[in-house]
Amino acid sequence: MSLSVGAIKSYSGTTNVQTPSKRAVAAPQQNDSAVSFGNNGLRRARNWTLATIMGVPVAVCSLSSCDKDGWLASAKAEAYVTGKDSCCCCNNHGYYIPDTIIKRDTTFLPGDTIEKRDTIFIPGDSVYIKDNYGSPVIDTLNAILDDLDIDRGKGYVPLRISFIDEQNSKFRKNVFDGKASGIDQVIYKATNTPWDEDMGRYIVGTPADEHEMYMLSLTEDGKLYVTKLIPKNGATNYDKIDNFMMAPTNFVFDRDRAAKLIRKFDVARDQVGRQYGGTYEKGDLPKSIMITNPYDTKWRYTDINVVSGDPYYGENE
Repeated sequence: MSLSVGAIKSYSGTTNVQTPSKRAVAAPQQNDSAVSFGNNGLRRARNWTLATIMGVPVAVCSLSSCDKDGWLASAKAEAYVTGKDSCCCCNNHGYYIPDTIIKRDTTFLPGDTIEKRDTIFIPGDSVYIKDNYGSPVIDTLNAILDDLDIDRGKGYVPLRISFIDEQNSKFRKNVFDGKASGIDQVIYKATNTPWDEDMGRYIVGTPADEHEMYMLSLTEDGKLYVTKLIPKNGATNYDKIDNFMMAPTNFVFDRDRAAKLIRKFDVARDQVGRQYGGTYEKGDLPKSIMITNPYDTKWRYTDINVVSGDPYYGENE
């Protein structure tokens, strides 16, 4: 059965509508792995501070009007040609995460030469954050990452979360969709890249990639509820939520704050109640999470990398 986007957004019994408190933030923080660009008019341009990320200066945005649907491609192109970021002058704060190289533990996945096994090349991502953005869902997600001892950087919103899933040897990347996300429902676009046996490495950005979306909200008792969305038959555009439908099973993540343990519960789409699905806890390797399923089978998420960014906070906040 396929549900419309409207049906998904009004899915009963899973969200807890809250108004986030205003957070006292004097100025947006820069993440070491993200380049920030964007403002909303002359006042912001005058007050904007030039920052330096990895030795590359971030240029102040031009004051001309912008094409909200076309600025991402132009920003990538200009960053590639000039080494600087362009921006769109709209009510969003933008981040361009440059092409990334992740160095991996070379003891993982035996078989090929170290030169083929020790790096993953991730294509750059461009991400929106709405100005003055705050969400109790993001607050809960951040608390879970902290419980698992995952370094999420200096920013408020986890813009990109990537890792290797040992269970199926896939590289998984989740990117925040700032256009589709609101206060009580947060969207992440997900890409799962399989291990390429012929090349002996992960190759991100090919037709072999599997695409999903995850819609995060809060249950009535304040737990993180994750709705998994999978592409509809025949879908080829994986940027629009309209091309996705609900998966058969969704998930609830419940924090055990004292034990720094996250319990997972499976929630069938057509059923009421939660079925125990295992636990997540800090892994025994750096930048890892140990997962235990209900049958006491264990595996890891490894090489976990989080890039975060802050929204722009106006003078009235």
